[in-house]
Amino acid sequence: MSTHRSQIFRPQRRLAETARLRYDNESARYLEVLDAERNRFASEQQFLQLHSAELQNAVSRHIALGGGLREGDVPPDRRSK
Repeated sequence: MSTHRSQIFRPQRRLAETARLRYDNESARYLEVLDAERNRFASEQQFLQLHSAELQNAVSRHIALGGGLREGDVPPDRRSK
């Protein structure tokens, strides 16, 4: 997954780096840098949210098909205190 992830984020990362270089060379305003970095972070956050949902769905599917828990087992978040 790390190789695939780095390929997904490469364009956003390059845009942010380019904006930073332009700012350092006084060819762009700092707002351009902030905008590029915001877009980069937003795409990474979206990917992580989708990946988390994918993992949660895989666990739910596994449990629904009878895997994981044995009869009488209670998940930690379902235990009464």
